[in-house]
Parts: sequence; C-alpha cells; structure tokens
Amino acid sequence: MGYSQLCDNKTRSCTTQILGHDYTEDSCQLEYFKPDSPACRAMDFAPISPNDHIGGVSLKPYSLQYDHVTPLGTVYTVNHTVLNITFSNIKWKTMKFRFQFSKQKNSDNHCRNIVISNNVTINDQSMFYYDCYWPISDGNPNGQSHILDFEATDDVVVNRGQYYFNIPTPQMLICASWLITLRPESVHNLHDLEATITVLGGVLSLTGVGAAALGALTAAAVRLLLLLRSYFCG
Repeated sequence: MGYSQLCDNKTRSCTTQILGHDYTEDSCQLEYFKPDSPACRAMDFAPISPNDHIGGVSLKPYSLQYDHVTPLGTVYTVNHTVLNITFSNIKWKTMKFRFQFSKQKNSDNHCRNIVISNNVTINDQSMFYYDCYWPISDGNPNGQSHILDFEATDDVVVNRGQYYFNIPTPQMLICASWLITLRPESVHNLHDLEATITVLGGVLSLTGVGAAALGALTAAAVRLLLLLRSYFCG
C-alpha cells in the first residue's frame, strides 16, 4: 500500500487494477478532481438508498512513513494516516465518491469518479484498492470526523451510500499495532526475539547465541518493549 500512479494529479487508466491486462487502457478511467475545487464541492449525490447492488465498500486506515524534503534539502520522515477504500465484488459501471470533514464541508474535499466502459464484462471477484487520501489528523488527539459519500450506477439502477467515521492519528494506529504485535509476554524464544527486533526496524541474526546470552537479550527486549509502549502509548 501507499503511493501509486493512481495518486497522480490527473485522470488515469484503472483498467489493470480492476479488469486485468485483457482490456484497453480506456476501458476504465479514474477521473481526477482538484482538491477543494468547485466541481468536487458541488459533486451531486442522490438521496440515501439501499445499496445491496453496489458490492463491497470498506474502509481501513493505516500508518505510512513518508519522506519530506525541505527547501534546503533536508530529509525528514513523518507518519501519515492513509485511508484505504476497497471496492469488491464490483457490480457497477460508475462509482463516484467524496471524502470531506463532517464539520467543515467546504474544506479538504477529495473526489474521484471511476468509469468503466459499458462494453466490459466485470468479474464477480473484481476488486479495486484506492489509498490516495491522506487526511491530516496529527493535530487532533481524538482523530477527526469525516464523511464518505459514494454513489454507484449501472445505467439502470442508482445505489447510494454514506459513511460517518473518525480518522485515527498515526500514533493511535502505531500504538494499536504495537499492542497487538509487540507483546512482551510473547517473547519466549529465539524466533520470537528475532521477530520482535525485525518489527522494531532492526535486523539481527541470533543463530549460535548461547542460552545465557539469549536469556539476557530476551529480558532486555522485554524491558525495551515495555518502555516503548509506555512512552508512546501511555
């Protein structure tokens, strides 16, 4: 996951992502809207209706490290919350969607429109991943409330949906991951310790380490995990 060609600031083909390599590039188009543009803010949606014929629409946030470069050439890394939207079992020919703040609907609007050619037969197992929406939530410890509006059509039926949700900060996501993955009580043996060090961002081979040394390393790793978890996650 992370930055892909679909995140470029222009309309792009999405044929490969949804239909595979057996169709021409213009068989699927992901239409770009400039953020906060009048066209995005004015995107029209039908009233909320049953959306049984849309297929699957799911949201999942994750934390992504991204390198930024200052005008002086200094590189620094920032954790961003990235919101992945996954469309599965696609049954539509067009899908337009818009992310926006629930309290400030005239700012930070993010819109796209997926258009699939009417001449295309869509596989029931088709899926489309889109993770180009990087909301800024670092300044709000409780995350920020957002709305996702989406509308799918197949030239006959219009299906409309809407999600209200809070976007967690990168720290919240990292802590949630650590609470699951970096459990001190799970470090019992050589494999666990190597896996823990790998998760922490290091690479270490402990093959051939004696039992006494391994015990000391394990105890140190447990103390380190407790310290990191306490410092970052409270």
